Amino acid sequence: MGIDVALAWTDEPDLNGAGGVPARPEVLAESYRRLAEVFHVVLSEESLDAVLERIASTLSDLMPFEALHVYEADERRRELVPLLASSQAYEEEIMRDRPRFGEGLTGWAVVHRRPVCANQAHLDPRTSVVPGTPVEPEAMIVVPLIARGTLKGALNIYRIGEDASFAEHEFELAKWFGDAAALALDNAHVRARLEHLAQTDSLTGLYNHRYFHERLRAELTRASRVEDHVSIIMFDLDDFKRVNDVYGHGAGDHVLVQVARLAADTVRASDTVCRIGGEEFGVVMPSCDTEAAVGLASRLIEELNNLEIEPAGHITLSLGVAQGPLHASNPRELVACAEAAMMTAKARGKNRVVVFEDEATERPTPVQTTGRDARSIAHLKMLQSLAGKLNRLNDVRQIGETIASELRQLIDYHNCRVVLRDGDDLRPIAFFDDDGRSIGSAADAYTIPVGEGITGHVAAVGESLLVPNALECEFARQVAGTVPFEESLAAVPLRHGSRVTGVIVISKLGVDQFDDDDVRLLEVLAGQASVALENARLYERERREAERAKALLGLAERLSRAESVDEICAEAVGTAQALFDAERVTLWLGARPAASTGEPGAEGVTVTLGEGSDVDGLLVLGRDPLDEDRKPTLAAFAYQVSAALQKALLYARQRDAAEIASSLLEAGRELATAESPDEVLRRSVEVTARVLGTTRASLWIQEDSEAGDVVPRASVGYELREDPVGRIRFPAQSAREWLAVEQPFVLEPREFELPDGSILEIPRAVVAPVRLEGNRVAAIAAAIGDLVVEERQLRLLAGLAHQAKLAIEGAEHYEGLERTFVSTVAALANALEANDEYTSSHARWITDVSLLVGNELRLDRDAMKRLELGALFHDIGKIGIPSQILQKPGPLTDEEFAIVKEHPELGERILAPIDRLADVCPIVRSCHERWDGLGYPDGRVGEQIPVESRIVLVCDAFHAMTTDRPYRSRLAPEEAVRRLAEASGTQFDPTVVEAFVRLYVADALPPLD
Repeated sequence: MGIDVALAWTDEPDLNGAGGVPARPEVLAESYRRLAEVFHVVLSEESLDAVLERIASTLSDLMPFEALHVYEADERRRELVPLLASSQAYEEEIMRDRPRFGEGLTGWAVVHRRPVCANQAHLDPRTSVVPGTPVEPEAMIVVPLIARGTLKGALNIYRIGEDASFAEHEFELAKWFGDAAALALDNAHVRARLEHLAQTDSLTGLYNHRYFHERLRAELTRASRVEDHVSIIMFDLDDFKRVNDVYGHGAGDHVLVQVARLAADTVRASDTVCRIGGEEFGVVMPSCDTEAAVGLASRLIEELNNLEIEPAGHITLSLGVAQGPLHASNPRELVACAEAAMMTAKARGKNRVVVFEDEATERPTPVQTTGRDARSIAHLKMLQSLAGKLNRLNDVRQIGETIASELRQLIDYHNCRVVLRDGDDLRPIAFFDDDGRSIGSAADAYTIPVGEGITGHVAAVGESLLVPNALECEFARQVAGTVPFEESLAAVPLRHGSRVTGVIVISKLGVDQFDDDDVRLLEVLAGQASVALENARLYERERREAERAKALLGLAERLSRAESVDEICAEAVGTAQALFDAERVTLWLGARPAASTGEPGAEGVTVTLGEGSDVDGLLVLGRDPLDEDRKPTLAAFAYQVSAALQKALLYARQRDAAEIASSLLEAGRELATAESPDEVLRRSVEVTARVLGTTRASLWIQEDSEAGDVVPRASVGYELREDPVGRIRFPAQSAREWLAVEQPFVLEPREFELPDGSILEIPRAVVAPVRLEGNRVAAIAAAIGDLVVEERQLRLLAGLAHQAKLAIEGAEHYEGLERTFVSTVAALANALEANDEYTSSHARWITDVSLLVGNELRLDRDAMKRLELGALFHDIGKIGIPSQILQKPGPLTDEEFAIVKEHPELGERILAPIDRLADVCPIVRSCHERWDGLGYPDGRVGEQIPVESRIVLVCDAFHAMTTDRPYRSRLAPEEAVRRLAEASGTQFDPTVVEAFVRLYVADALPPLD
């Protein structure tokens, strides 16, 4: 612990004196002599206090000290309890203190089981101060007291003062005396334990016969001295021998323990309950008169009457009360008085309290021994053999048949039947005639209600019945199909505890064929048989429970492998039919029979499935009501099926949600890649038809204003003559009435009168309303015919409708922005050319014709957008060309033409800062490049020139030739076409020229004006 050796040391032996000076031999000799005397005292019979005082006194002579403390260890509480405080001061504080194991030097020593000597204990960090005592310089020795390897306590020795210390030989001496103290504590514990065992009954834990007489003698002496009184109660268990004979000595011991516990709980705290011997008990009641003792005895009877002790059932007591010194002042005489009163209670009918009176004591009438006792002894020996056979059987019917067959060796009978109680009925399990043969199914005639007939009466009252002549018995009942005859019967109940479980009945033709000995024999047999039958019934019940548990385990395994609700339902009804012996089993989910082993039914034993969850189910067993022992199995079965259904439904919902999310994600991807509003509409109906598994779907949108008609804008799956697009219009009011709801719904077939008076046959369809900006309505509709639309599909359709709404509005926004942008560009181009009367409509005409040619060449949407903007801006670079050059009426000089040829590059530089026009700049730069490479500004050739630039060049050339210019008059269109064809393959792209010519021949070009 880090303590300096000069301050503390532990148990290294050294017999030198302090400072290394050896102890004198005469000192050591005296120490040994005095130590021997102490051990002699320890081994004597003196009390623990006397031994500890002798140890303290001897140590004080050998090694003077200011204080000595002895502690006893309480292992359970992990604390030290002071036994001795030999101190000049603070004795009360020390005796109140309870040091914890590990607390202070004392606690450290007992935990580590090592003696400690600390010559400056007040400086030791392990030291703790006893509450209420001062902190002062001291030397201290702590010796843990250990005997037979067990911690018994601690011995502390103190010297007070700055110079206080202990020599090493004193430390050794303290350890030797510590051994003596440990042995004294151990001997005290052993004596206390032996004393307790000597006074205690080992079976019941009550005080025994010896302690009863010692306590009674002490109380009588005290009562005589202080003129007080003491009462005793002696009580005995009635008919206890029968309990041992019928149920065995183990059951008898159990009864004694229960009665002892009841008595100990009922008496006052000052009373002492003792077991005198056998089934006899005594209670010593100090300062208690007869009246109070009778009250306590009556409470004992009342409490015991309310207690059933298995397997014996109700037990009664006979109690005798006597008071000292009123009835006797000698302990044995007083006990005799109480026992006489107890025997009087037995003689008066048992189960009662009698107070001792000299003139009124009675004893039970002795039973005269007859020759029939010998027969009874023989019977009892045979019964012992029969008990062994019964205990080896586990089948109820085998036990019944064994009882009936073996009973023939004990009693001569014509008929024997063993019946067991089944609810309110008594059902035979064995029925033997006078030849020992079972009459089998004929025993069904003897199934009777409890309380009916002789057998039923015995079962109802739980008491044996001897019937000399059945014809004269008030309880007899005539069995159907039999004739009246004189017959003797003996019937005894089969009891398990206080419960009647059945009846054994024997009969014989004639009157008075059985006697009381036969009944007694049957009672003993019934006691043994009832235990065997109850064990067999318990075994059978446990076996059935095990089989049911195995079946439930198998069901749980199969349910865990089921992949759908339908599989779970089918497995449940099949297992239930076999497990519960049902003719038919139906499992209902809501109002729908989900599975059935026959025609679905709602009558029979029912159990709710999924109670407290979102499973709305009912299991119906087509059978009679279940036995009580099967109801827990049904509850467990229902729980397993409910849990499986709940998991399956949850999985189905999660799967549906995942499928919906996946479908919506895919639909979102498809709609997001649509290049135009029309493409968005087309893809919306295609996705709807695919997801719902239909062939026809359409999308309807209200025209621009709230008052506009709702018209189909896209469809899929319709033949041309049936396609609603461009053919049908719904008035806004009618459409809004249908689309007033927010969620998808099924529209049943109906007829609708159109504005033109014609009748439209509307097929059965599922409709998803959509709300667009501007308070416009729209809808996605799919023809479904007889298709059953599930909730999952409606939720999916709602998601698709929302996706379509976002896509349509996004496409419309984008298209609006495109229109605004193009209009702005066109306005700029027109403003650029507004001061030139010859070219004021130049850009727009070239743009329109270029788009026609691009469509003819089947350019994609992006190329068409580039073509439109490139055509509008193709001459924007002319803004940097002097107007006198552009409007010069005559031919241009070489210098002037060189300036004009700069306008494509200038146009590219003008558009370059605009990110939106980045892909248009190359088109504007190349609009004057020639197919043969002789154009400007880069001299590109063939397909090196953007196709959009090639188209603009042809359209620009045609427009230039067919419009008036400052330097010449216009050419006829036919001539211009001829010149285009002539320059095809040199100046112009042949493919573009061919497309342009086709449009010209088809008269598809817009007018030049």
